[in-house]
Amino acid sequence: MDETRRRMDLAKEMALAYRRDMGDHMVAAACYGSVAHGRADAHSDLELIVLTDLFVEPINVHTVRQGIQVECDVLPIERLRHRAQVVTIEWGVEADCYRYPRIIWDPTEQFAAVRDISLATPRKRFDDALQQSWWSAREWANKVVAMVESDNLPGAQFTAWQYLYLVAMRVALVQQEPYESLRTMWQDASARGFGVADVLGVLVRTDIAHLPEVIRVVQKDTGSWGEPSDPKELFVCPK
Repeated sequence: MDETRRRMDLAKEMALAYRRDMGDHMVAAACYGSVAHGRADAHSDLELIVLTDLFVEPINVHTVRQGIQVECDVLPIERLRHRAQVVTIEWGVEADCYRYPRIIWDPTEQFAAVRDISLATPRKRFDDALQQSWWSAREWANKVVAMVESDNLPGAQFTAWQYLYLVAMRVALVQQEPYESLRTMWQDASARGFGVADVLGVLVRTDIAHLPEVIRVVQKDTGSWGEPSDPKELFVCPK
């Protein structure tokens, strides 16, 4: 069975129901993630966005339809336009919906306008997110090494996963290219290089004793991203 098509059929059915309920207040609908990229499997959820005018209250709907887990954001178009230029540390898993939606219904090309807004995001916002994540990447890398050396292998394994996730987010920020979905992120992140595949391989094999050497390589390749001009000065990270 074509799982992408099955989810797209459901997305169209749900979008039509929203159009009947909202009338002229609904302006567009699309899906994103693995379904939008044609890579859905039997375990994939359906991520749907329904855009409205300002007269509809934004809501986040979670439901199960036809055995498929569905998450639907109903929100005003102005809010999505604003979000499209917000760059957080997790931009790599947030921005796919702005840049690569699969259109279900969009007579006034609202999603094309959102994509243009996202592509015009100032470089400084990516640089700021890199700087905000620099300290954590450095700290977690050092903690993993220290835990391995003190034979705290469970702690090293847990912290290494946190560190690797942060590195993957930093790679997306540097390249200004989001991941398609969380499910396929590690495959994508490994293909982008910077030593991610080697750390991932060690973690999957649970060969924890080799973590320090592979993490040092990743830090050599990525550790300068967002580094303050003088790391000895007070480092302030906004909450």
